[in-house]
Amino acid sequence: MGGEVWSDRIDDALDKAARSLDSSIETVLDIRDEIRSGIKEKQREIEEIRKELEDVIAASDSLAEAYRKARLKLAKAAENRDEAMQAEAYDEASRFMKLKGSFEERERGLRKRRDEAEREKARLERMLLRTDETMGKLKLALEVLKNNTQDLSSAKGERDYKAAAMSLRLVEQESLRLAREVHDGPAQHCSGALLIIDRMEGLLLNGDLDMAREEIRCLRDQMEDAVKDFRTFLWRLKPSGLDFGIKEGLERLAQTFSDRYSVHVEVLIRGDGDAMSGPARSNAYRIVQEAVANAIRHGGAKKVKILGSFGDSMATFKVSDDGRGFDPEAARLEAYRRGSLGLINMEERVRLLGGTIRIESAPGRGTSVIFSIPLGRLDDEKDSDCVGR
Repeated sequence: MGGEVWSDRIDDALDKAARSLDSSIETVLDIRDEIRSGIKEKQREIEEIRKELEDVIAASDSLAEAYRKARLKLAKAAENRDEAMQAEAYDEASRFMKLKGSFEERERGLRKRRDEAEREKARLERMLLRTDETMGKLKLALEVLKNNTQDLSSAKGERDYKAAAMSLRLVEQESLRLAREVHDGPAQHCSGALLIIDRMEGLLLNGDLDMAREEIRCLRDQMEDAVKDFRTFLWRLKPSGLDFGIKEGLERLAQTFSDRYSVHVEVLIRGDGDAMSGPARSNAYRIVQEAVANAIRHGGAKKVKILGSFGDSMATFKVSDDGRGFDPEAARLEAYRRGSLGLINMEERVRLLGGTIRIESAPGRGTSVIFSIPLGRLDDEKDSDCVGR
């Protein structure tokens, strides 16, 4: 009875969290629409000011030319001692000078309005970027929450409280990690693209087509990088091939890493991997993915080997590489200090499943990550023991 109550509490908490995230996403969408409308309005205002400014500058230039001619006429009249012409030329010059001063004042006012409108537009664009980032984080949190519902629901009874709490922490850390990837990758590229577009607009208005073409090339590079980052992000969010079994998932994982980073990733599986439960398969995949990513990105590995072995009740994986290697304990302390939780997440995933993990590494000697996890749900006694570790 207690287990059912606890399971219901978890389901209720998940449902409330999902509803709250859905509501927050809707609110952010409304705010984003308002900001976009504000940006469009500011852009229209800027275009109107620019057109008016062009007309005022043209009129001011015409008055400057008329004033110059009136001054020449005045000088000629003075030279000829023609007092009537002098008076007429003086009146013309004075009138043109006053009009020119009026137009110059109007030009200054328009320039000030244009600059203020452009600053406001830039501020709104920054807000739009932040709302997009916030919405991305909320959607990621919702997606990860839904994806981990099965893991959380498997915690039956109050004795599994620590396991459920750890799983919730993994959900939060995973959503933050993915949000950080979006912010540091595609969001930055898109922000850079917006700046390039602003520069292009100024170059086109000034008729500098050569520089505008150069900016277009830069824009293309930025967007290509953004697309690559988005593809990588989507691949990490939704593993390819995992629905067909751990062997297929890991082989596709290896191929993706090989294609993206030009490294050799080998997969060798012994035994029946289809016996793994869904949560065990998903977590094993994530642990291997993190280990391979660390080997390539941080260890500079050129060769990575993934070994998987399946027994009657346990699965053992080993990810070894020829990278630089490191001091595991020092790296763990540094990860806590910097908030880089990849290594820690691997350990917590294994612990959540009631398994064991060890990392063998030393500077200049490569790295091996070895972990063992149960193929499916643990029996009550094992569950109780592993949660208390």
